Amino acid sequence: MSKALFVEVVLDQSLAKPLDYAIPPDWVGRVAVGMRVEVPLQKGVRQGRISAIKESSPYPSVRPFLRLLSQQGSLSPPLWKLAEWMSRYYATPLQKTLKCFTPPSVRKESEEKKKLFVQLAISREEALS
Repeated sequence: MSKALFVEVVLDQSLAKPLDYAIPPDWVGRVAVGMRVEVPLQKGVRQGRISAIKESSPYPSVRPFLRLLSQQGSLSPPLWKLAEWMSRYYATPLQKTLKCFTPPSVRKESEEKKKLFVQLAISREEALS
């Protein structure tokens, strides 16, 4: 049995269709469906989730993904099947249904909470008068 050398990645944002990426040599045989990865896309870097593992790709030159963001699939197999079913049943891209299963803190959509402090530039007596 030959080892899988490619993954199909559903991006968190941007394209609704999955993209093929090569598995870096260090990670061959250690990736799983549901793992979050960082991938190159044109001039930027995007985050996504591995949706399939494949032995070949129909595209001639496939770039490798940059790094794994999670060491294991964050969705259990039943939840993954549910997300795929929801995608088919409601005729919506898999990326949108996966968004329902991924907390904003993992997707990095929420900003850090900031505390603002206000201080008078003049004395209290001057401000009251």
